Amino acid sequence: MQSGGAELLTSPVQLEAVIDGKAVALTGADCRVEEQSDTHATLTGQAAGGALSATVRHRVEYDGFTWTDLTVEPRGDVRLDELRLTWSMPAAQATLRHSDSMSWIKNEAGALPPEGWKSDYVHFFWLGNEERGLSWFAESQRDWHHSKEQSAIQVVREGDRANVTVRLVAEPVSISVPLHYGFGMMATPVRPQPADARRLRMSPAPRPTFDVIWPNGNMKYYGYTEPLDPDKFAARVKAAHEQKCLVVPYVNLNFVSAGVPEWQYYGAPWADPARAVTPSDVAAMGYASMGTCPNVRDWQDFILYRINEMINRYEVDGIYIDCWGPYLCKAGPCAWEGADGKVQGTQPIRAYRELLRRVYALFRKRRPDPLLMVHMSSQVDLPMLSFTDTLLDGEQFRSGKLTDDYLDLLPPDKFRAEFMGRNFGPVDFFLPEFRDDYRTTGTPNLAAYLMLHDVQPWPIWSDIGPWNRLYDAADAFGIAEAEFRPYWQDSGAQTDEQVLVSAYTRNGKAMLAIMNIGEAIEAKVRLDLAKLGLSKAGKAVDVLREETLPVEGATLNVPMARRQGRVVEVTATE
Repeated sequence: MQSGGAELLTSPVQLEAVIDGKAVALTGADCRVEEQSDTHATLTGQAAGGALSATVRHRVEYDGFTWTDLTVEPRGDVRLDELRLTWSMPAAQATLRHSDSMSWIKNEAGALPPEGWKSDYVHFFWLGNEERGLSWFAESQRDWHHSKEQSAIQVVREGDRANVTVRLVAEPVSISVPLHYGFGMMATPVRPQPADARRLRMSPAPRPTFDVIWPNGNMKYYGYTEPLDPDKFAARVKAAHEQKCLVVPYVNLNFVSAGVPEWQYYGAPWADPARAVTPSDVAAMGYASMGTCPNVRDWQDFILYRINEMINRYEVDGIYIDCWGPYLCKAGPCAWEGADGKVQGTQPIRAYRELLRRVYALFRKRRPDPLLMVHMSSQVDLPMLSFTDTLLDGEQFRSGKLTDDYLDLLPPDKFRAEFMGRNFGPVDFFLPEFRDDYRTTGTPNLAAYLMLHDVQPWPIWSDIGPWNRLYDAADAFGIAEAEFRPYWQDSGAQTDEQVLVSAYTRNGKAMLAIMNIGEAIEAKVRLDLAKLGLSKAGKAVDVLREETLPVEGATLNVPMARRQGRVVEVTATE
């Protein structure tokens, strides 16, 4: 398996069992192609080992998505100590990790520790680096057997490899009937980023390229396709288009307002009753948001119809999709009965993926320059993201103890593992969550921190002033066409270990994002003029604070307060 020409596996995915204390590999003949088309292929195969046989049905789709249905059948009564999937990755391709345990701010992301990583069952995890990676995912825990002694998921570093184990059966169990499993894997990035990704800009930034229309005060029902004032809405769309700005209204795909007339008639078969929510912005519009099951095709067809009608009437260019996580669903086709007789749920990743694919295809067919944005704060479940242009993350920090300093909650390794976009596919936007007086002191440092990682903000819940100064300077610099040299590679700037520097270069100029992650320091930033495309370092200006910094030869003298960020433009002209 490859991504961007780099191998992601040093050994294939293998199915192994431990039977009566003895390790057994299940092996078999090559798979055969059962069906194939322009968009997917299905392969089947069999394997056996010890007293077990396995049947595999493996689907591969055109964007690299794979799904495996696995049946393991015993011959008679078998004491199965362990059943596991194993594979190995090059250590250099597995330096970062991200997983989704539906725990909001507590979801794990960051550097893979030297001792590796262990986790209880999670429905999604990703291992990778700043450029690419490999994700694994499942929809339910049907036939899983967990242990208090052994973790369900384990990654161990061994020399130049990272060895991965997923334990389907982690404690001894006697089986006499088949075990059924479903899981998927997908390489990242799941889609290429556009060459002009930095041209994308969210209102209220200056010269925005797209405007998200929030339901409150604009739509008749929360997250629905019907405007409160059709004429006013149409005029807003027209005015935006005249400014070459796309219009992207907020539309839920996995909730629907209880006030929508169709809900009264079709709500019962659509509903996921466990998800009825009334946060303050929803409550302000008079009705709860009711969860819908994405596996119900009738719901998919209905919301696609309503979106298509919205395109017909108002020529909207895309939608903003909130709460796009694979919520546990026990409704309709998602429900199944556990060994204890209780109804269990599914996290329907494939159904979410299919619904988003249909919306994506609709806008590609109907609009000349469409744009979708998916909001997935803290839970970037990658197989669901092939069919969106942009991704929003960051709302989880609202529930943390955020002051004016993001580094307490979001250190650089966590940023690289979850918030960059480049190693996942969609263009990533960051949602600030400053409150009250923290906005003034926090925004300039956050602006530099995002620039350090080549990520843009949705400039709300923050001080718009620094963003405006940054955008004005970046546009004059030509940031959209600039080459990005990140701090985790050779940025062309060397300085103290506690100071990180990324560079943007274009036409004999450089723009440096400089972040001090430690205590106050007088940093000396030494520039490699050739790598930065500079004939000399004549002048250096912090564009966020409009402050000129001293230059000595090819060295910038940069005073930095504790955990301060700067964006410095360097030109040859003094």
